Amino acid sequence: MVIFNRFYENMYIPVSFNHLKFIFMLIGVYLSYIMKLGNGLK
Repeated sequence: MVIFNRFYENMYIPVSFNHLKFIFMLIGVYLSYIMKLGNGLK
């Protein structure tokens, strides 16, 4: 159990960083999609 906790602590920072990158990528795709819809409606 102690080994698992140690492993989790070491993994936590890169995992959270990857999640942040993924979330920002999703937001970027979503915003570009909205921009395309807005331009199409004009």
